[in-house]
Formats: sequence, C-alpha cells, structure tokens
Amino acid sequence: MGKLYLTGNGVPSDPQLAEKWLKKAAGQDDPFAEYLLGVLYSNRDYTAAPQWFQKAAEQGLPQAQRKLGLLYKEGRGVPEDKLKAYVWLLTSYEAGERSAAPDLQELEAQLGSSQVENAKATARDYESKYSRRVLAAGCTGWDGEFDEIPTPPPPKIQRYCR
Repeated sequence: MGKLYLTGNGVPSDPQLAEKWLKKAAGQDDPFAEYLLGVLYSNRDYTAAPQWFQKAAEQGLPQAQRKLGLLYKEGRGVPEDKLKAYVWLLTSYEAGERSAAPDLQELEAQLGSSQVENAKATARDYESKYSRRVLAAGCTGWDGEFDEIPTPPPPKIQRYCR
C-alpha cells in the first residue's frame, strides 16, 4: 500500500499515507519499505533519508546502496565522504546496479589508486556482510528488479521472497 500511495499507481498519490504504510512494513525489517521511505524523505527532508537508505543497504538492496553512496558523494543529509560513497556505489554495482558505473568512474579519478584499493577491500567486506537476502532465496532476475522504484517479483518468484 505504501508504494502505491507513494507512486500514485492505482490510488491518488498521498505522501502521508505512503509514510504510514511504509513505516509499518519497515518496522518488520522490509528492505523495500525502508528504501521507499528513503525515497520519500529524499524528496522533502534529506536529513531523514540516509537512515532509511542505510537500513535497506545493509539488507543488501542495491538501489539503496546506490542512493546511500550518492548521498555520501554529494554530502546530502550526511557529511560528504568520497571513500564511503565509492564503497557503497561499488557494493551496489557488484550486486547488479549498473547505473552506479559513471559515479564510480568519477570517484576513482578523485580518490586516487591507493584509496580506491582500500575502498575495494572494504566493498568486498560489505558484499559478504550485506549480501542480498533475496539472492540466497532465489528471489532475483525479474524485469524491473533494479528500477528506481522496484517492481514486485512475478508470482512464480514471490513464493521465494519474504
């Protein structure tokens, strides 16, 4: 319901109702709801967005990892930190979020080779720590999986998803 109210898909767009429903789902550690709360807050309050992207990123959601990396890169809602930005963007990229590539290239030029190597080592740690739960359950590989607002998996995959 929260996603529907956020996007206005099938119901009138209502940020307050979206927030209400998304918080209920996020309270049950749903990474998609946490991510969508980050999206909701990034449109109106950048100080609240990073915590939600962080929660979803730590559950392995590539879109959230990318968004968190971009926040660190731009210093929006968090202190600017190019190294953390690179780590999260690389973690996202390695999980399949190919739209992180241009930002990674830009940061590589800014950081230099020794910092990039340190960041790659940290990203490998993140990948093992924050691997996608859905991958472990076979819940991946549908059209729209990596969209800005992810589409739900088709029914034949949903039984593997939480």
